[in-house]
Amino acid sequence: MPVLTCSIPLLLDDLIELCVAYLRDQLHASNCVGLLLYGKQYQCLPLIEAAQHYIHEHFEDVVRHEEFLSLNFPDLCSLIKDDKLKVKCESIIYNAAMQWVRHDPLNRRAELVEILPCIRLQFLDPSFLQGVINCDEFAPPDMQRCRDYLENAYENLTSHRYCRLPPHRAPIKPLVIYCAGGYFNKSINTMECYFLETQQWKRCADLQVSRSGVGVVSVHMRVYVIGGKCNIRNENRDCRDVERYDPFVNKWTTVAPMIYARNRLGVGTIDHFIYAVGGSCGQQLYSSVERYSTSSDSETWVEVASMHVPRIGLAVCTHSRLLYAIGGFDGHRRLADVESYNPDTNIWKREKSLSVGRSGAAAAPLAECIYVVGGYASDSVEGPMQLDTVERYDTLTQQWSLVRPLNCRRSALSCVTLDKRLFALGGYDGKRFSSVVEVYDPEKDEWTFGTPLTKERSGHGSALTVEPSLENDE
Repeated sequence: MPVLTCSIPLLLDDLIELCVAYLRDQLHASNCVGLLLYGKQYQCLPLIEAAQHYIHEHFEDVVRHEEFLSLNFPDLCSLIKDDKLKVKCESIIYNAAMQWVRHDPLNRRAELVEILPCIRLQFLDPSFLQGVINCDEFAPPDMQRCRDYLENAYENLTSHRYCRLPPHRAPIKPLVIYCAGGYFNKSINTMECYFLETQQWKRCADLQVSRSGVGVVSVHMRVYVIGGKCNIRNENRDCRDVERYDPFVNKWTTVAPMIYARNRLGVGTIDHFIYAVGGSCGQQLYSSVERYSTSSDSETWVEVASMHVPRIGLAVCTHSRLLYAIGGFDGHRRLADVESYNPDTNIWKREKSLSVGRSGAAAAPLAECIYVVGGYASDSVEGPMQLDTVERYDTLTQQWSLVRPLNCRRSALSCVTLDKRLFALGGYDGKRFSSVVEVYDPEKDEWTFGTPLTKERSGHGSALTVEPSLENDE
């Protein structure tokens, strides 16, 4: 350190570079804040950048050390509002900021009114915010402005109205698309993932149970595969089974099974809950819905309010903390019916119907809209029964409109949003199982072909979360 201190005013660039390289190798959660402050004191940009990068990558470890509490107010705000800060949940940043305040409450409480806007409260569960609002720290009269700010954030979350969100922070690992299960002459147990940077699909660990007609979601950087039908040589059964994939170790574990076996169900998430919607077991079609909390492995599934209409092959999508059930088949006809579930009231509400009744479609949110892609047509439609039509629901105007159709008509496909685009994966075109991937750019209203799946499949599911740790990765 003394060598660097002397080198900086003398502009000894080579020696500065050697010193910074040495300090970069010594960076640790216990000293990175001190090195950041040292770099700022002597205006050593390479050291500042190295320390900031370390803090961004290891924030959860950094806040456990005393040095973090020595940050001044401007440095704290600059840090916690940075897009590059990597955390598993925004609550980690909230708790770290409160820890900083509690270290010197007499001098720091007054700064809270400016600290709170640096935290992306929009990405917290309403239940977490409600607990914050009700805690003693925000009860005193001098905390009224903070309490008002928190209550406004809570009201926005529970209003179920679309509002433009701040950017997501950098994920702790790059995001990839997972495509799991499905059907190719029999139920399959394979899962693959798509890397946006290399535009390649890679094989992940196989599911424990082969199945098609599944629901797939991601919560807290884990992938869940839910229900479906296991249709293989010696077995043909509807499934209650739920498996959870951990991308950090590339392994599956079994978690609590659903109350009912459900094939061709829809699934979605709100906060830390997974919802399993509709589907069938044998000849029985369900309007029932069950919910699972991912907050504890000891949790079990519980029933919540049922839909107005029983249906299989429905598309399910979450938007603005509402769960949308779209289309499907009620045993007699392909449905255009749409309804939304409010978790705060436990009530389903009928929404404006699709222009084309369909089952086996896929749905995904993007900005203020929900897109419904492909599917199997109403029996009254002339021509091919598999659809290429794509409908868009504007949650602000509550109106449906048609956008550019798919290049390849398909049903039993899946759809996921990545990089502000829709990815439509696989499916069945009426004659063949498909490995086709199409990518929709809403600004151009254009579908282009992406890298195809490594395996044809229909009746699969897809989800987005962090990339896996694979043994053959370099």
